[in-house]
Amino acid sequence: MRLAAAPLLALAFALAFALALPAHAQEQKEPDPDLNIGAGLVCNTKQQVERYVELFQGDAKEAAEAVNREAGEPDACTFGVVAFKRGADVTPKLAKDNEMVQVAEILVFGIGTDAGMVQIEPQRWYTLLPAEGVQI
Repeated sequence: MRLAAAPLLALAFALAFALALPAHAQEQKEPDPDLNIGAGLVCNTKQQVERYVELFQGDAKEAAEAVNREAGEPDACTFGVVAFKRGADVTPKLAKDNEMVQVAEILVFGIGTDAGMVQIEPQRWYTLLPAEGVQI
């Protein structure tokens, strides 16, 4: 899982609407209201996100790299912009840096790259979300 560190967020929002539209112009409909765009941490497993929370001491990159070393995968947890639909909250509320968060399952439909948002086959990943809200 490789995500660009800082793609243009405005382009990501514009392309998110394209992801939600059908391929044929005559079949156009409203964008999917459940499709979100967010920037933040995404990991392959819920346990990796939970471990990130345990290791986090103010340096997000350091905590993610530690999880990646433990997992033996250079990109088990990474940061980037994704187009996603929120799944279930999979943990109770956790405290991270004086903020209440939850590990949530997300179904990712697009990833931000240096060239913009790229549609992908839907993949189930995990992230931290505010205890109330859907932004990452």
